[in-house]
Amino acid sequence: MNTKIILGNELKTERSAIIDSASQDLSTDDQSIASLDKGEAIISSNFTKFAIPIQIPLFEKYIEKVESNTKPAEKTRFVG
Repeated sequence: MNTKIILGNELKTERSAIIDSASQDLSTDDQSIASLDKGEAIISSNFTKFAIPIQIPLFEKYIEKVESNTKPAEKTRFVG
């Protein structure tokens, strides 16, 4: 599928390998890849015209938010 989820990586040689194998030109994103924090990533795919930065929320905080917005009789269930 040629889709990559690029996480933060401080090692120059590994970043170079990631940049060389990406579908888009990420040569200007070298420092961005090095400084990605927890929950941050860059999606690179041949299905998109450019690399897409994303932020993934911490699951525990997401659950707190969902449960605080539900009625007491309702219960959030996650299966899988």
